Amino acid sequence: MRKITFLVLLFFPLYIFSQNTVTGSYSLNNNTSFPSAVGFGNGNCGNGNTTTITINGDLNLNGRTLELRNVNLIVLGNLNGSGTISSCTNNSTLCIRGVIQNNPTLNVTQNTNCQVPPCTKTWNGSQGSNWNNGANWTPTGVPTINCDVFISNTIPCVIDVTNAVAKSISVTNTASVTVTKDNSIKVKENVTVGASASFLLENAASLIQIDNSTNIGNITMKRNTNITKMDYVYWSSPVENFNVSQVSPNSSLIYKWLPTVATNLNGFGNWANASNEIMTKGKGYIVRGPNHFSNATSQLFTATFIGTPNNGTITTPITRGNYTGPNYFSGNVKVTEDDDNWNLIGNPYPSAIDVVKFLKANPALDGYVHVWTHSTPISTSNSSPFYGNFTYNYSSTDYIKINATGSSINTFKSVVGAAQGFFVKMLNTTPTATSTATFTNDMRGEQVANNQFFRTTNEVTSTTEDEKHRIWLNLVAPNQLASSTLIGYVTDATDGVDRIFDAESKHKANFEMYSLIGSQSYNIQGKALPFTDNDEISLGYTTNQEGIHTFGLAAVDGLFEGNQTIYLKDLELGIVHNLKEAPYTFTSVSGRFHNRFALIFNNETLGNEDFITTNGVTVYTNNTINVTASSNIKSVTVYDVLGRTLETARNVNNTNVSLNGIAKTLSALVVIVELENNVVISKKTVY
Repeated sequence: MRKITFLVLLFFPLYIFSQNTVTGSYSLNNNTSFPSAVGFGNGNCGNGNTTTITINGDLNLNGRTLELRNVNLIVLGNLNGSGTISSCTNNSTLCIRGVIQNNPTLNVTQNTNCQVPPCTKTWNGSQGSNWNNGANWTPTGVPTINCDVFISNTIPCVIDVTNAVAKSISVTNTASVTVTKDNSIKVKENVTVGASASFLLENAASLIQIDNSTNIGNITMKRNTNITKMDYVYWSSPVENFNVSQVSPNSSLIYKWLPTVATNLNGFGNWANASNEIMTKGKGYIVRGPNHFSNATSQLFTATFIGTPNNGTITTPITRGNYTGPNYFSGNVKVTEDDDNWNLIGNPYPSAIDVVKFLKANPALDGYVHVWTHSTPISTSNSSPFYGNFTYNYSSTDYIKINATGSSINTFKSVVGAAQGFFVKMLNTTPTATSTATFTNDMRGEQVANNQFFRTTNEVTSTTEDEKHRIWLNLVAPNQLASSTLIGYVTDATDGVDRIFDAESKHKANFEMYSLIGSQSYNIQGKALPFTDNDEISLGYTTNQEGIHTFGLAAVDGLFEGNQTIYLKDLELGIVHNLKEAPYTFTSVSGRFHNRFALIFNNETLGNEDFITTNGVTVYTNNTINVTASSNIKSVTVYDVLGRTLETARNVNNTNVSLNGIAKTLSALVVIVELENNVVISKKTVY
C-alpha cells in the first residue's frame, strides 16, 4: 500500500465527454462505464474537449485497465484494487485525495500542484454528538485531512476515536468540541477557537498538528495524576502564557532548575523558586502536591491548562558548566561531573512526543531522558538525593531513564506525555556551554500514545518498533527498595557505546544495579543484533545496606519470552543460577561491587549442582519442608515461582531445620539456604 500525503496530479489520456459527479464508490467491471463513456484499453486516442468528472467516494480497479483522455478525474476517496490506468495524451489529470492501494500500474507523470475543489465540512449534529458519524456533517461524510471544518452549532461535538482529522478546525459561537480520554484529532493547519466556544482535551487526549500554523483562541487540556501532599510532579505547559502557580493553586512549593549556580562549589546546579512565573515553552517545572492532601494516601489530582495550544518548531535554551572532575561532596550532598549539565525541560505540545525522534534531533544532549516517578516515599534513609540533603529526603533511584533501547522500568515506553517535564543532560563535548533543545511537530503523531504520564497509574500501550529482545533486571535490597537495569538487543545498536542506546550511570544513587561496557557502568545497555547465546554481560551494584539482596527478572520480551535461558553467574561464590526458574538471593555488605556478577545465556559453564553437593545441602519434603547441610545453617527462605516470600527461618545455627508454616499444594517452590560461611544455595522442590 502506498500512502499519498499530498494531492497528486497525474497526466494520462482520457475520453469522457461531459461534466459529472458520481456519488459513492465506483467499480470498474466489464461492460460498465461512468455517466459518460470511458475506454477500457481499446479506444482510439482522439481529440476532444477536456471534461471534469468527480467521484465522491472510492475508485475500484478490479483488475481492469482504465484508458483516459481529455478529462480531469477527481477521486475524493481511495484508489483500490490492482489494475492499470493508462494514457495516450497529456491533456488529462487525476487527483486522488485518499490512499493508493495494492500498487496498481500507473503509466502517468506525478506532480504535486493538483488543484481540486475545496473541501469544507460544517457540523450539524443532526444525529447526535459523534464526530465519526457522517450524517452529522454537511455535506454528508466524516472530515478528511483535506477538509476545513466549521463547528458553530450548539450541539456538542465529541471525538471518541483515535483517527479524527481535519485540514483546519474553527469552533465559534458557543459551540463545543471534546476529545475524550486516549483519543486524538490531527489537524494539518491551524485551530481557531472563539471567545465563547470550547475545545476540551480530556485526560490523555491529544491535539496533533502537522504544519507550523498559528493557532487562535484557547483550548482546555486536563491532566490527571495520583499524588500525596509530599509528591512532586514534573510539569511543562502545552499552552501559551500559562502561570505555573495555576497548575496547582493550593501548592506552596514550586521550583525550576538552574543548571549552574556560581555560588556552589564548581558551579553545580540547584533548585530555584518559580512561583507565579509564566511557564516558558519547552521548560520544565516541579510542583508539590496540594497543601490539603494527605501525606500518606494518594489522591486524584487534575491540572487544567487553558490557553492557545503550542504548535510548530519550539526551541528552549540549555546550558552546562565546565566541571569534568571526579565525584565529590559539598557538605553532605554528593556531586558528580553531571551536576552542572542537567537541564529541566518539557514536552511543549498538547500531545505526546517520541523520545527517539527528540534525541536524534538534539545531538548536544546525551542520548536519554531522565524522568521522575516518585515511587518511593520520603525517608530519613534516603541520603544525598537530587533535592539536596535534609532530615527527610527523596530517593534518587526514582529517576528512570528512557532512550532508543527502552525504559529502565519495563512498564513505560519511549514517549513523553503532554505536560510532562523531564531532565536532559547537555554533553561536555559541545563546542560551547550554551545551546538549544528543539521540539518539532514531526515528533508528534497519533501512533505516539498520550496515556503515559508520571505520576499516574496508566501504562502506555506498545507501538510498532524496531526488532528488540530485552531483559529488565531488578535488585531488591533488605528494606525492599528496588533498582532496575535494562539490557536489550536492538536494531542499530552496537556492542560499543552508542549515544541513543546506552544510558550511563554516575553512581549518584546509594543503591543501584548496572551493567558494564568495558569499565564504565550503564543503567541501560543496547547490544548489537543478532543475539548470540555465547554473550556475557558484566553486572555490578552499589548498596548502602547489609543483609540479603535478591536478583530477579522484572520482565523480558522478544526471544527471551520463549525458551532462551538467562543465567546469573556469581563470580565470588562460583554459582551459576537460572533466573527464569527463580530469583537469586545472596548476602552483601554495603559498598560498591563493580564486577561481581555476569549475565550468560548457555549452560556450558553450569556447575550449580556440583557446588551444592560440595556444601552438602539437601532439601526434602514430607509433611514439612526439611533442609540439611554439612555446615551450620544461618537462615532458610522459601519463595513461590513469582518470587513471593512464603516462610523464613532465621538464626537457625544448626545443620538442619524444618519449616511447617506453608500449606501443601503440590506447587513448585524455591528454597534459599544461607550458611554460616555466607554461602547462599538455591534449591527447587515441589510441596
